[in-house]
Amino acid sequence: MAADCGKIEYVRGEVHIIRVKPGEEKKANPVRNGITVKKAPFALQCLDGLRTGPSSRAKIKISKGTLSLGPNSQLLVEKFSEPKEDIETLNMLYGKIRAVIDPKKNKNKNKTFKIKTPSSVAGVRGTDFYVEFDPVSNLTKQATLTGSVEVEQKGTKQKVIVSAGNQVEVEKIKFKPEKQKKRKEINKNKVATSLPAKQVVTTEPLYVEPEVISAPLVVKKIQETVKIQIRSTSAIVKNDKTFTSKQAVEILGAPEKWQPTKDEVPLDFQDLENVF
Repeated sequence: MAADCGKIEYVRGEVHIIRVKPGEEKKANPVRNGITVKKAPFALQCLDGLRTGPSSRAKIKISKGTLSLGPNSQLLVEKFSEPKEDIETLNMLYGKIRAVIDPKKNKNKNKTFKIKTPSSVAGVRGTDFYVEFDPVSNLTKQATLTGSVEVEQKGTKQKVIVSAGNQVEVEKIKFKPEKQKKRKEINKNKVATSLPAKQVVTTEPLYVEPEVISAPLVVKKIQETVKIQIRSTSAIVKNDKTFTSKQAVEILGAPEKWQPTKDEVPLDFQDLENVF
């Protein structure tokens, strides 16, 4: 049985746990039956994956800090150290997450805490930061509230440092089509024929590294549209002093205004304030 690597401290709605059996290294591990978590606390195992629905979210405690997982998100524990059961890398397939990592609990300079998406890797030793990935646009948006984050684009290995108050957008890289080359060969049909041998043209792939289409990464001030998403992702932790540092409040505004966006609130409750 896998060891515990953290716990869900609070849940709104339901969180679905994808539980994996520990197995041999470099071999696929079978998935156990999924678990639906409606109440906290709930212990997370080191190989667990988490998935939230349209109006669900979770506050998660790990050894290095605290995470706030937004709605419509899927997160997998990709790497952890033993024997301390200390999460080192999270893989976010889609969705939104805010993480506050304590530098005092992440002392090893050679092992930064990382959040991966299909297009980027964000690495930190101690900071308050936000990551979202949209699978439709294949775009990662990363924003930093305190400290700094090193963001790398997968494939190109472009890297930028995103300091507090700034963001960067990272596209999933595209490749130019593989080039083809033409070659001539003689028709070697062995069947008896009076016709002369014909020269035919065929194509075969050139085994060259495909060209990458990618714009340079640009660091800029956090846009208001991104701030709205960070506030929404932080709604479950707005009363947690870990997430309400002076610098974070200066960027996002008062915590009482950290609310889910309209499209994340169940339809039955969207117009409730207008009833009374």
